[in-house]
Amino acid sequence: MTTEVWYVLIVCAAIVVALAIWKGRGITIRKDSIVVDAVREGAEKGTGVSVAAGANITNSTAGNITGVSVTGGSAPAKAPVDVLRDATVSGSRVGDVTGLKQDEDPRTKR
Repeated sequence: MTTEVWYVLIVCAAIVVALAIWKGRGITIRKDSIVVDAVREGAEKGTGVSVAAGANITNSTAGNITGVSVTGGSAPAKAPVDVLRDATVSGSRVGDVTGLKQDEDPRTKR
């Protein structure tokens, strides 16, 4: 191959890497391939919380449905929380449905 072809391939690879970094995607380089992941960085680390995704609640009684419950202290950093995504609730009594529930620490109440 000529040197011009190599320059074009290097520039194309640099553009792909720059776009992957700019868009917040992951990039994995192995001996046999280069993979640009289509998953957000936070989701890849498993830091998100998903509760009752795709659930079908019919003619029942459920208590509170909460993604993250914090007693005292501070809420976790910006982690994605999904509660009842694509779920169906019909003919049921359900308590509070919340993504984040933060209560005061009972030991610090005066």
